[in-house]
Amino acid sequence: MRSTGLFNDTIAFGVALLLSLVFTPAIRNFALSHHFVDVIGSVRKVHTRSVPRLGGVAIVLAWLCAAGFVLALQPSLQHLFWELRPRTTVFVAGAIAAAGLGMVDDIRGVRARYKLVVQLGIGALLCWGGFTVHELQLPGDVHLPLGPLAVPFTMLWVAGVMNAMNLIDGLDGLAAGVAVIALGTTLALALATGKLLLALYTAAMLGAVGGFLVFNFNPASIFMGDAGSLFLGYFLSVVMLFPSRGPSWAVLEVAVPVAILGIPILDTVLAIARRAIRGRGLFSPDRGHIHHRLLAIGLTQRQAVLAIYTASLVLALCAVAMGYGDRRLDVIICVALLAAILISLRLIGVFDVRFKALRLDRQRNLRLRQTVHHIATKLEKVARIDDVFESIHQFAPAVAASACRGHIGSVSFEHPPVVFSEPSFEARFSLEAGTRQVGDVVLIWGDGRQRLEDEQALAIEEICQNAARAVLRVSPQLMEHPLAPATLETAPTRRRPATR
Repeated sequence: MRSTGLFNDTIAFGVALLLSLVFTPAIRNFALSHHFVDVIGSVRKVHTRSVPRLGGVAIVLAWLCAAGFVLALQPSLQHLFWELRPRTTVFVAGAIAAAGLGMVDDIRGVRARYKLVVQLGIGALLCWGGFTVHELQLPGDVHLPLGPLAVPFTMLWVAGVMNAMNLIDGLDGLAAGVAVIALGTTLALALATGKLLLALYTAAMLGAVGGFLVFNFNPASIFMGDAGSLFLGYFLSVVMLFPSRGPSWAVLEVAVPVAILGIPILDTVLAIARRAIRGRGLFSPDRGHIHHRLLAIGLTQRQAVLAIYTASLVLALCAVAMGYGDRRLDVIICVALLAAILISLRLIGVFDVRFKALRLDRQRNLRLRQTVHHIATKLEKVARIDDVFESIHQFAPAVAASACRGHIGSVSFEHPPVVFSEPSFEARFSLEAGTRQVGDVVLIWGDGRQRLEDEQALAIEEICQNAARAVLRVSPQLMEHPLAPATLETAPTRRRPATR
């Protein structure tokens, strides 16, 4: 039986790999021709050129075709698939829903709060299908019944892992490579425990992601986008619920999945803590992720990615050891990993915090966040383009800008005309929602600065996104003419005295 299962898994892996190698460049060409690209210029971005996204679509298609092909050839697997209903059908339906959510976000843009609602809904669907975790098994064979928290925990687990994979997708090949390591570990555990369908799904996914990684590794020619990261996060969140010891899916052996997904989970926990401490919104982007820290200490993109690969591989090996070791070994490994993680985080500067500066930063961020929320709320209700101009003008003082100018469609604006006696600093931001760019905004500072703080740049980007949505809502005719993607540009310039 195991030899037959291994043969089926090999076929699924090979078919998915070949299909991914074919689908990925085809999707890349499609994305380029339709301007579905991840533009440069955002303070969040590391890449320096426009790269097509939607690569996740190739992963999804390759996985579905390969898994379906093997199921169609093996009556025994078909029988097992239908025997395990509704769990199997709900699993596939959830995967399609996760990929669909990511695709809509890649093409049109979806706000974080709405994405979270859909992710929790997918988690609720899984609970209905029989994936609810009712008990946690902690290191040392300690069991913690969840009781009425079982369904909320399962929903949060699914949404959390989906967002964790989305957050770590910040460097070429990073999310895909981490997923390959996690999938390889899961496949080994599934084969060892005789879970045929789980092994089939995982082998097909491993081939699909492996083929995509050929085009995604630095320098990447395509990104997976949210369609890929959310889909992979969903898949991993579900397959990690399988027990490495024991037959019950209702018991989650916490240490094993947390170790396998150690880097994405750690990065997400740190991001939530960092944003809460600094007074930033939990859904607001920043440049404090683990991969950003590695770049800040001097590593190249490739070196940072390979360092995270190495850490993920070590964690995966520890997960396998805990999956087959006794309770004493579990505790020893967990303590050793915790110590190693704390030392590593200190080395990359995560704990390098000056409390007085942190307090001032938090106060400034809270004020900025309040202003962003106020103006974003106004933009949701505007009825005219002039109101969008006015909202942008009101936001400029919040980031200490002396003036702003720009255009929306064919209409230009500038407020107020200012004469600078010293060289000024300008930063250009595009007004874009999804793949639609409706204009741009240039903010001007005359206070002698040479660069823009990340927090201010991120706040301006958020306002620009809200402004673009407002423009497309009140002037839908602009949607008929998508513009070529623009980039954020910052440069010190000397302005001519404006005529009054």
